[in-house]
Amino acid sequence: MGIPEAPQLSVDEQLRVLCGLREKTIERVELAADAPHLRLSLTGGITLMIRGNDPDYESWNLGVAFADPSAPPTMVVVGPGGSLAVWARESLAQEASSRRTRG
Repeated sequence: MGIPEAPQLSVDEQLRVLCGLREKTIERVELAADAPHLRLSLTGGITLMIRGNDPDYESWNLGVAFADPSAPPTMVVVGPGGSLAVWARESLAQEASSRRTRG
């Protein structure tokens, strides 16, 4: 079973859906093992799937907002071709890398 296709929405409809998510809390973050597709599980049973792996452009990036200013920055970027770059404290980066390779 593959990833289901999203319904075709106009730009206004897409923006309405995305703006409706702004107050939701991210409960779970998952990264697919075979491609850098990002799945965000939000409050209310909503799932936001962001497909990755563009040959020429960064597909997505995810960072921590409003974090402790003295803490090291945390960001994950999917680069062209599906490469994964992680900026985080050493233990978090190692855990993310090992989970990605285990699938």
